[in-house]
Amino acid sequence: MNAQPMEKSAAKCAKRGFTLIEIIITFVLIGIMAAMFSTFFTRAFTESSTPLVRLDEDLDLAAVMENMIADYKYGNVASLSVFKTKVEGPEATYGDYQIVANQTGYIKFDASGNEQDDTGGTENILKVTIQSTSAGNAQTLTYLFMK
Repeated sequence: MNAQPMEKSAAKCAKRGFTLIEIIITFVLIGIMAAMFSTFFTRAFTESSTPLVRLDEDLDLAAVMENMIADYKYGNVASLSVFKTKVEGPEATYGDYQIVANQTGYIKFDASGNEQDDTGGTENILKVTIQSTSAGNAQTLTYLFMK
């Protein structure tokens, strides 16, 4: 009596395999995983140089500001107004940059330390904000030149 039930259960296990639904679900999951990995790796390889390009542009912008600082400190600049004209002018030889609109001009600080436009004409502090000319880089750099 014991031999017969064992043979039936062994025969049942031998005939068992994957169902069509299990196979379809497996292939769908494999497809989803392949799509996820291909998206990740494609983006990783195609945009891997982006941080290096941005760093290079930022370093170029820092070099432009260093050229301005050196010219102001050690150059033959008579006043801040002459320097401002030189920085904003088309003949500027500091490098490749653009002046950020409404961010460059004479400023002063009130008693609380808040920045204000210098409308009184003292022109003691010149705020210069520059930006890279690259369309993909919106990084800015600001420096205060003092009399």
